[in-house]
Amino acid sequence: MAEKRCPALLRLSGRLCVIVGGGRGAAVKARSLSCAGARLRIIAESVSDEIKELDAEIIQRRCEPGDTEGAFIVFALTGNAETDEMIKNEARRGGALVGGEDILLPACAEGENITAFVSTGYPKLSAELMRDILKYDSVCGLLKRFRERVNRSPAEQDARDKLLAAAVTDEALETAVRSIEEYKEYLGRLEQELSDNIKENG
Repeated sequence: MAEKRCPALLRLSGRLCVIVGGGRGAAVKARSLSCAGARLRIIAESVSDEIKELDAEIIQRRCEPGDTEGAFIVFALTGNAETDEMIKNEARRGGALVGGEDILLPACAEGENITAFVSTGYPKLSAELMRDILKYDSVCGLLKRFRERVNRSPAEQDARDKLLAAAVTDEALETAVRSIEEYKEYLGRLEQELSDNIKENG
């Protein structure tokens, strides 16, 4: 039987979260924690450029006893099973949650209009999916304003619902990713149809 889990949202703002490791997996976790406002400490002999771009305390050396003290969550991502186990044991003794075991942290995709979390169990796939999601960031901004205008319309609810559905068909979204200008024109045509419908029905 698969292990049962309970999804939950954590308040991480200002809380210390420690990541031991500086590779791709560490970068994905660090970005998710950063999205949540966590106070990041990353410990590794070498860290990726992606990690260096984050607002984090970076300690470039091997993890030492006491490095996880006061942490709320600790991720052991050194790639060495024995080292990772030692880090996890110290974290638990200090009362911290162990990332990947006590808590599963999805990858975070954050744009101007989108904040999404992706969990696949495979960091590289999560990163690819995040990039795909963020292709729709500008589309979300357009749709938010479009929805507000449509909902203010005096048209019947059924007509408004059909228009809102038409804005997010597979074909419409393919157009949006291909050309945001074409998509703007498409939304404009939908709004004109609604306006014409109102006039026809008096």
